[in-house]
Amino acid sequence: MFPSVMSLKRGRSKTKVSKELTLWAEDSQDRACRALGLFLPGCKITASPDKTALISASENDALPKEGYTLNIKDGKVAIGYRTYSGLRNALATLSLLVTETEDCLILPDTEIADEPVLAHRGVMLDIARGTVPIGTLFDDMVLIAKSRYNILHLHISDAKGVAIEMDSFPEEYRIADYYTKSQVRELVELARDLALEIIPEFDMPAHSTRLNTILPELSCDTDATPKYLWTVCAGEEKVYELYRKVIREVAEIFPDGRYIHIGGDELEFSDFPPERRRICHWAECRKCKKKMEEEGLSDRQELYYYFANRMNGYVKECGKQTVMWSDQIDCTRPLGMSLDILMQFWRVAAPGRGPHEGCSLQGQLDLGYQVINSNHPSTYVDEEHYMSSEKLGSWRWDRVPEIKEESRRQIVGSEICAWEYGNREMFRHYDHSLPSAIVLAADKYWCGEDRVYGKAESVALTRAVLGARTPEGLDVFEAFGDIYPRRTDEPCYIDKIKCGEDEINKIISALSNEELFLGGDKTRAEIYLKGAKHALELVRNKTSQ
Repeated sequence: MFPSVMSLKRGRSKTKVSKELTLWAEDSQDRACRALGLFLPGCKITASPDKTALISASENDALPKEGYTLNIKDGKVAIGYRTYSGLRNALATLSLLVTETEDCLILPDTEIADEPVLAHRGVMLDIARGTVPIGTLFDDMVLIAKSRYNILHLHISDAKGVAIEMDSFPEEYRIADYYTKSQVRELVELARDLALEIIPEFDMPAHSTRLNTILPELSCDTDATPKYLWTVCAGEEKVYELYRKVIREVAEIFPDGRYIHIGGDELEFSDFPPERRRICHWAECRKCKKKMEEEGLSDRQELYYYFANRMNGYVKECGKQTVMWSDQIDCTRPLGMSLDILMQFWRVAAPGRGPHEGCSLQGQLDLGYQVINSNHPSTYVDEEHYMSSEKLGSWRWDRVPEIKEESRRQIVGSEICAWEYGNREMFRHYDHSLPSAIVLAADKYWCGEDRVYGKAESVALTRAVLGARTPEGLDVFEAFGDIYPRRTDEPCYIDKIKCGEDEINKIISALSNEELFLGGDKTRAEIYLKGAKHALELVRNKTSQ
């Protein structure tokens, strides 16, 4: 077992080869060439007609689904894999092992047999509150794949609107700088090459303010003052007609994945001033009351289950499985929704915001659900006080929150959550913080081991985020004071920086080499360079005081 990006070892024997690499990979050859070309942008990857290629990859049905073998000896690379995901994992590991110089690639002798301990390893990117340039998203997808995730969860709709071009809605429902159909097709093709399964999330029935504004017939019929538009009306059949159309279109836009995520979170907000106002009007809505009477439902909790079960039916019509956030499940009631829904846990509802008393992750598992554990705040990367290097080092998806030993098999995986990913006006820190979050969490998801992040891990992370051209021993995070930079506009923890001006100047010198880094690696190098220069200024000011 060779589980960790943080502990990759290169053999002493090394061979120089041309940067024009040949690759043979049976039926997966073209995809594999494109993927490796993205992992090693300084190399030319050419498909070979036979196994005499420098990189030869053969299918092996005896290997685990995402497992692989990687043997490098005397400048030749032999890979064994069962699925394309396993091959992608092998190529990602290879890209982390090799060293690229100006005129050659250096292959270290090594022998690896590897597989992940966690089946569902994901990154959730929120593009519904703003979008980044499509090239930035693509660069992040490459880093996500190189870090050996298998899931890309895209949060495509929220209270502001939808982030992609869709025919189900009027044009005014699209947010500014939405992604066009052509761009989304490129995204889907890239994900296919990178072995990233996309989970598209259309959030419903809450997070619908913009939708209710544009299509007021979808909102509740109530005399409440003021009337809030946070949630669509669960008693209005036009809502179900629209969402059925939406789900079908989402399935067509993202055809490859197994899942469609229907949101379902933060429905029953009622604790906001003034006077603990109710934002979900289902209890007093005339249409919702009529629907409950027709369906024999006792309250809005049962109406919520009715809504979710109908959405689940629409998803299954498309040959997909439903995923949804689980904070609105009442663990004290009999099972309300189908067990074939995959739940994504972030927390139970806060007091006044839905089912709370007697609810827990364990309670959801006891009901029989399989769960993706995206525990808040352990996996949230948008705020400084959420995920940190210290907390992540000892966190595991199957012990926080605490659950019974016999329930652990129901945790199918985990995802880190980059809320407001596309809102770079307010969350500029993602430029310098997200690469660390991606790689560090991927390492945990791959091997499950506890970590204390020291110098070796910081050097390994630098190489993982900056690529095979990274100078040997370079540690850019030494200038930031932590392997996981601050989630603020400025990346540095001044009180934690231990190096002096000379060390920081060496980091600045390496990052200033414009010909050293390519593609997304170059963009990250430029961002780290800016941070290192800021660190130098801070250290100088501290020294002069």
